Amino acid sequence: MEERVLQRHPAISEAAVYGVPDPVAGDQIMACIVLRSGASLTPAELGAFLAGQGDIGRKQHPRFVRVVSQLGDVHPWKDQPPRRAPHCCPHPTTGDG
Repeated sequence: MEERVLQRHPAISEAAVYGVPDPVAGDQIMACIVLRSGASLTPAELGAFLAGQGDIGRKQHPRFVRVVSQLGDVHPWKDQPPRRAPHCCPHPTTGDG
Protein backbone atom coordinates (compact mmCIF):
# COMPACT_ATOMS: atom_id res chain seq x y z
CA MET A 1 0.00 0.00 0.00
CA GLU A 2 1.31 3.39 -0.82
CA GLU A 3 1.55 6.28 1.58
CA ARG A 4 -0.46 8.48 -0.78
CA VAL A 5 -3.61 6.42 -0.16
CA LEU A 6 -3.36 6.95 3.60
CA GLN A 7 -2.66 10.65 3.11
CA ARG A 8 -5.99 11.07 1.32
CA HIS A 9 -7.69 10.75 4.71
CA PRO A 10 -8.42 14.23 6.06
CA ALA A 11 -7.10 13.36 9.54
CA ILE A 12 -3.68 12.15 8.29
CA SER A 13 -0.92 14.63 7.46
CA GLU A 14 1.94 12.16 6.88
CA ALA A 15 2.27 8.41 6.47
CA ALA A 16 4.98 5.83 5.97
CA VAL A 17 4.39 2.15 5.21
CA TYR A 18 6.77 -0.69 6.10
CA GLY A 19 7.04 -4.43 6.16
CA VAL A 20 7.32 -6.06 9.58
CA PRO A 21 8.28 -9.72 9.94
CA ASP A 22 5.62 -12.24 10.89
CA PRO A 23 6.80 -15.80 11.59
CA VAL A 24 3.60 -17.31 10.18
CA ALA A 25 2.45 -15.03 7.37
CA GLY A 26 5.77 -13.54 6.28
CA ASP A 27 5.94 -9.76 6.15
CA GLN A 28 2.89 -7.83 7.29
CA ILE A 29 2.13 -4.21 6.44
CA MET A 30 2.61 -1.60 9.14
CA ALA A 31 1.71 2.06 8.71
CA CYS A 32 3.08 4.89 10.83
CA ILE A 33 0.88 7.95 10.60
CA VAL A 34 0.99 11.53 11.83
CA LEU A 35 -2.41 13.03 12.52
CA ARG A 36 -3.26 16.61 11.70
CA SER A 37 -3.45 18.98 14.64
CA GLY A 38 -6.62 18.33 16.63
CA ALA A 39 -7.61 15.31 14.52
CA SER A 40 -8.49 11.87 15.79
CA LEU A 41 -8.88 8.57 13.97
CA THR A 42 -10.09 5.20 15.19
CA PRO A 43 -9.06 1.88 13.67
CA ALA A 44 -12.66 1.36 12.50
CA GLU A 45 -12.71 4.77 10.78
CA LEU A 46 -9.42 4.06 9.03
CA GLY A 47 -10.61 0.60 7.96
CA ALA A 48 -13.83 2.02 6.52
CA PHE A 49 -11.89 4.70 4.69
CA LEU A 50 -9.46 2.20 3.17
CA ALA A 51 -12.31 -0.11 2.16
CA GLY A 52 -13.74 2.77 0.15
CA GLN A 53 -10.51 3.33 -1.78
CA GLY A 54 -10.93 1.43 -5.02
CA ASP A 55 -7.26 1.47 -5.99
CA ILE A 56 -6.03 -0.82 -3.19
CA GLY A 57 -7.12 -4.30 -2.26
CA ARG A 58 -7.83 -5.62 1.23
CA LYS A 59 -4.46 -7.42 1.30
CA GLN A 60 -2.78 -4.05 0.93
CA HIS A 61 -4.40 -2.60 4.07
CA PRO A 62 -1.98 -2.25 6.99
CA ARG A 63 -2.18 -5.00 9.58
CA PHE A 64 -0.71 -2.62 12.16
CA VAL A 65 -1.07 1.15 12.49
CA ARG A 66 0.93 3.32 14.85
CA VAL A 67 0.25 7.00 15.43
CA VAL A 68 3.49 8.94 15.90
CA SER A 69 4.16 12.62 16.51
CA GLN A 70 6.55 12.91 13.57
CA LEU A 71 8.17 10.74 10.94
CA GLY A 72 11.47 12.61 11.12
CA ASP A 73 13.72 11.84 8.18
CA VAL A 74 11.68 8.80 7.16
CA HIS A 75 10.32 9.29 3.66
CA PRO A 76 8.97 6.97 0.97
CA TRP A 77 12.10 6.42 -1.12
CA LYS A 78 10.86 4.64 -4.24
CA ASP A 79 14.35 3.70 -5.46
CA GLN A 80 15.19 1.53 -2.45
CA PRO A 81 14.21 -2.07 -1.71
CA PRO A 82 11.25 -2.74 0.61
CA ARG A 83 11.82 -1.12 3.96
CA ARG A 84 11.66 -2.36 7.50
CA ALA A 85 10.09 -0.26 10.22
CA PRO A 86 12.56 2.33 11.54
CA HIS A 87 13.10 3.24 15.16
CA CYS A 88 10.21 5.73 15.11
CA CYS A 89 7.87 2.83 14.35
CA PRO A 90 8.91 -0.14 16.48
CA HIS A 91 7.64 -3.61 15.68
CA PRO A 92 4.02 -3.77 16.86
CA THR A 93 4.47 -6.94 18.90
CA THR A 94 8.12 -6.94 19.97
CA GLY A 95 8.81 -3.21 20.24
CA ASP A 96 12.03 -3.61 18.20
CA GLY A 97 12.75 -0.97 15.57
